[in-house]
Amino acid sequence: MPIDLRNIFNPATVAASFKALPPLKTSIIDNAFKTAKNHPKAVIGIADIKKHTGAIPVVRRGSNPVNIGAGSVDASFYAPLPVMPSISITAAELNDLQVVLGDKASRDAWISEQVDTLRRIVRNTTEAIASVVLTTGKYSWAVKTESGQETFEIDFGSTLSYSDKKITDTSKVADVFDIVDAMAEMIQSEGYGENVRFFAGKEVYGKLLTLAESWAASENGRSPINLSVQGNVVNIGGYEIIRMTEKYLNPVTNTMVEKVPAKSLVGFADISEAGVYYCAIDSISNNNKATPFYIYTEQKGDRAVELMAQSKPVPVRPSKSVCISTLLD
Repeated sequence: MPIDLRNIFNPATVAASFKALPPLKTSIIDNAFKTAKNHPKAVIGIADIKKHTGAIPVVRRGSNPVNIGAGSVDASFYAPLPVMPSISITAAELNDLQVVLGDKASRDAWISEQVDTLRRIVRNTTEAIASVVLTTGKYSWAVKTESGQETFEIDFGSTLSYSDKKITDTSKVADVFDIVDAMAEMIQSEGYGENVRFFAGKEVYGKLLTLAESWAASENGRSPINLSVQGNVVNIGGYEIIRMTEKYLNPVTNTMVEKVPAKSLVGFADISEAGVYYCAIDSISNNNKATPFYIYTEQKGDRAVELMAQSKPVPVRPSKSVCISTLLD
C-alpha cells in the first residue's frame, strides 16, 4: 500500500514528536527574547512593537487620563516573510520506507528525525535574526527570490549607545562597574526599569576574566564591589555579564558572523515586551493560523514529495531597552 506522508506528518504525530524531543535552547532568544507570542495576523505594526509601559503620574479623581502619545506613534505595518525549509523524499526512498514504517518504534524514530531537522533550521534562523535585532535595532535578513537575493528589513529604531569610557589594561573593578552601571541607567531612563543584563563579546569577556584573576589575587576582601565568575557569567556588583562568543551562518556570504562583536558589550532590559512574535502563516491546510512551527507535504511531480516546514518568526524588542558599547580599541 502506498505511503501517504500527509497521514504520517499530521498535527498529532508532529505534536507527539515535539513532546519526545528535547527543548531547543539558543542563547540570544532564551535570554533577550524570552516571551513567545502567536500573532493572529500576517502583518505586524510598528506601533505595537515600539510601545512600552513606563511610569506615569496618577490623576485626581474625576480628572482626565494621562495621554501616552499613542496617536503620534508610527502606524506602519510590515508583512513578515516565512522561514520555509524542506526535505525532499524521493519515490525510491518512499519504497524503502515501507519496510521501516511498518514498525511503530522505527516509524516514530524516523518521523522525529525529520521533525527535529526542520525545527532546528527554523530555530537557528530565528536565533540569527534575533542577534541582528539585538545588536542593530533592525530586523534585517536575506530573502531568496527568483532572481537571487534581496533583503527584508524592519527598522525598530536606534539602540542606545555608550562611549564615555573603555576598558584598558589598567582598568579596575570599579571602572567596569561604572561602565555597566551607566549603561543600565541609560536603559532605565527610557522607562525600562526592570533588571538589566549584559552580553560580552569574546575579547571583552577575556578582559573581564583577566580582571577577575587580578582582583582575586590582590583586591579580594578589600574592594567594596563584589566580583564573581560562575560558568559563563561574570557578576560585577550585581550585574550579570554573559559570555557571548557564538556565531551564526550568514546565508548570503556563507561566512560565520559573531552574534555580539568581539569588542562590544550589549546591555538589555529583561522585559516582557521583548520576545518572538509568530505571525499567521500562509497555509490553507492550517487555516492561515499563527503557529511557531507547521509541517505539511507537497507532491513534486511523480518522483518526489517535499516535506516542508513553515514559520513566520519576528524577534522584536524596543530599541531603547538596549545599550551597546565598543569597550576595546
